[in-house]
Amino acid sequence: MEQGLHMLAKEGNIDGMRRGLKRSLLRRLPDVNVRDDEWCTPLHHAAREGHGKIVELLLEKGAEPNVTDRIGGGSPLHYAVASDFVEVAVALIRAGSDSNAVSTSGMRPLHIAAMNGSSQCVNLLLREGAFAEARDLLNQTPLHLAAGMGHTDCAKVLLHAGASVNPEAVGCVTPLHLAASGGHTQVAKVLVQEGADVMAADNRGWTALHFAAHKGHDQIAQVLTVNGARLDAKDQTGCRPCDHAISSGYSSLANGLRTQDCQD
Repeated sequence: MEQGLHMLAKEGNIDGMRRGLKRSLLRRLPDVNVRDDEWCTPLHHAAREGHGKIVELLLEKGAEPNVTDRIGGGSPLHYAVASDFVEVAVALIRAGSDSNAVSTSGMRPLHIAAMNGSSQCVNLLLREGAFAEARDLLNQTPLHLAAGMGHTDCAKVLLHAGASVNPEAVGCVTPLHLAASGGHTQVAKVLVQEGADVMAADNRGWTALHFAAHKGHDQIAQVLTVNGARLDAKDQTGCRPCDHAISSGYSSLANGLRTQDCQD
């Protein structure tokens, strides 16, 4: 019956789930919170697949909204926001799901939503008390993850909610560093407009311009230089952004940075 309930939850078979739960009750079989080999309950599976009616039925029958799996320590709410199922997330929160539940990697639902680009879930979680400045095990905030993945709308929502624009993760990495490295021009523009420090350096001495030059992102390099990034900034090995562009094979970008440096 355990595997049957899990399969019905995955499939979204509401009628089958009702029958299965009724048989479980009559035969005194394992309850609605029974776990599979990964310690997932039927509620985990229903939330991950976005089966709202199954989620509501399971919660009505006593499913625990804050139960966690074995592998990642994820709650059903983690699963729902990872797949951008806003209505399922609403149902879980109304049933008592913790909007600040922490997985084994330190990830909260807000980290997951920001990383996956679900601005609606980000909005929902913030309204329900999620910490905009929450940190994972790498000391990353949700803004780090939104910036690193290029999710401009999520970054805007987080910043509007008061998230710091210059938080440092492990290695002194900022959201702007991640946006520059990933080539996410629009996110970089938003961060700069909101006051991101274009000269902030990581523990190697790399500024955002070093990251952009290393990856050959000329548009971001332009955004950064227009907003005060120093072309002559040297990292701990004495390399300037143009040096990184050369070593990575981006000669055109390197020449452009050198020309601007001379003009300055």
